[in-house]
Amino acid sequence: MATIQSSIQLYDGMSPVLRKITNAMNIAMSSFEDMSKASSQPFDTAKLHDARRQLNEAEADVNQLEEAMERARKGEEKLNQSMAQGNKEAHGLRETWEKISGTLGMAGIAVGAKEILSGANDRRAAGNTLQGQTGMQGDSLEAAKESMMNLYVDNMGESLDDVARSLSTVYQITGRTGAGLEQMTRAGMLLQDTFGYEVTESMRTAEMMEKQFGVSGAQAFDLIIQGAQAGLDKNGDLLDTINKYSVQFRKLGFDSTDMFNMLINGAQSGTFSVDKLGDTIKEFSIRAIDGSKTTQEGFKAIGLDANKMVAAFGTGGDVAKQAFQKTIDAISQMDDPV
Repeated sequence: MATIQSSIQLYDGMSPVLRKITNAMNIAMSSFEDMSKASSQPFDTAKLHDARRQLNEAEADVNQLEEAMERARKGEEKLNQSMAQGNKEAHGLRETWEKISGTLGMAGIAVGAKEILSGANDRRAAGNTLQGQTGMQGDSLEAAKESMMNLYVDNMGESLDDVARSLSTVYQITGRTGAGLEQMTRAGMLLQDTFGYEVTESMRTAEMMEKQFGVSGAQAFDLIIQGAQAGLDKNGDLLDTINKYSVQFRKLGFDSTDMFNMLINGAQSGTFSVDKLGDTIKEFSIRAIDGSKTTQEGFKAIGLDANKMVAAFGTGGDVAKQAFQKTIDAISQMDDPV
């Protein structure tokens, strides 16, 4: 900064001097030209014209110098304004950070306003990533950028770009914007940090549960967390099981809580994999309504009317759920349920 100011001051001092010299030379050249016209004595006009050309070039150089100095002066003013604005922005970011975390020291993050300001390029690049991957514009984009900063300030993600990519993934899968986008991204990133689930997979699973059972995103994530804590993901197939078999549970009239309770009960009873439990429900839901000879014989063997049971399972909802419970009760009363 001092270099710019010193240079401007230096050239500002030179410019008037150079201007005086060229003015003086102009007067001298004009006098020689007048003398050449008025005098009968011969002058070397070629040299006189060459001197005039050089003087014109010198004047042009002085003009360019003055214009350059004016541009530099204006540039310096803009730079000062930008830096002042940057300091205000950094101060605002710091206040936001401290409001969320209490103090930077308590949060264990040694990042000051200067360092935040120095990361402006990262913020700009992350914003470009967000816009490029989502196609968002206007208010939606600005809200997403604000969410990006909120999540990063809350110690989410390895970098601003990492947060931007997670936000983009959630937007692409759910179509959410604003506060909903931030909340879902936060939940997805927390699951990633805690259980190692990729944001893409956990988001697809939550969307599947919303679609099949009508639960909210927050409820879906709560159930996933509870299931993982209960040991349902010991084989790494919990999310895949939910995605594959949610529709089958719904066909039998079960809601999301019923599904997880059944998976937990099965796992606690010694079932090796929740995928096997889901597949069992799938096979039952198919056979219960296929009207085949073996289905008819199966219902007859446990003392139930096959036609009524097939109709009940085909109705779905609570009717199908009651029919399922009736089937389980009938099986449990057999001397040899297997």
